[in-house]
Amino acid sequence: MATIKKAERKFKIGMTEINFPAPDADLQTNVRIIANHYPQLRFTQVYEEDAQLLNGCIVYPIIMPPVKTNG
Repeated sequence: MATIKKAERKFKIGMTEINFPAPDADLQTNVRIIANHYPQLRFTQVYEEDAQLLNGCIVYPIIMPPVKTNG
C-alpha cells in the first residue's frame, strides 16, 4: 500500500528558515501569522509560484525591501 507524505513547507528570510506555523492553512494565512514576529513582511509579496523544492521541503524565499535611510 502506498502512503502519501505532505512536503514540509518553510519560509526563507536571508539564511533563516522558518517552518509554517499553520501547516494545513494556505500561504497567505501563514504569511499573516509570521508577520506578527517579522513586521517587515507586511511590505513584501510572497507568491505560490516562487516556491522551490529543496531537500524534500517546499521553501518560499522572502526578499526583504531595502533599508531606507534619511539623507
